[in-house]
Amino acid sequence: MWPMRAERQSGFSLLEVLVAFVLLSTVVTVLLQVFAGGLRNLKVADEYAMAVVLAESRIAEVGRVVPLEPGDTEVEWKDFRWQTSIREFELPESPTQGIAAPALFSVSVTVSWGEGRSARSFRLDTLRAGLAAEGGA
Repeated sequence: MWPMRAERQSGFSLLEVLVAFVLLSTVVTVLLQVFAGGLRNLKVADEYAMAVVLAESRIAEVGRVVPLEPGDTEVEWKDFRWQTSIREFELPESPTQGIAAPALFSVSVTVSWGEGRSARSFRLDTLRAGLAAEGGA
């Protein structure tokens, strides 16, 4: 009679393969979500960069291309909308009253894009010196 020996088989059982497959699919799913989130954040950063460029260029136009007069204007370009608001800026009383000085104007540019829950906006404010309106005291 032959001696009975327990023979050990090499390889993986079906259960071990299934557990490894579940772990691998979970890791791949998490990595894909992280990658998709990074792409969304990259798109948002790109939109903010475009909004900054639009606001800065609009501010640069005020007093050169756009008259430095109080009022509001709105422009729409592609998916972006921006509003330019120009107001006279009142300085507090100073000891130099009576001396002719250029008028100051508050210039505000708000760039907005998107709709609903994904609506975003960027605002840029500055002061510009210009000529006072005729007929003022």
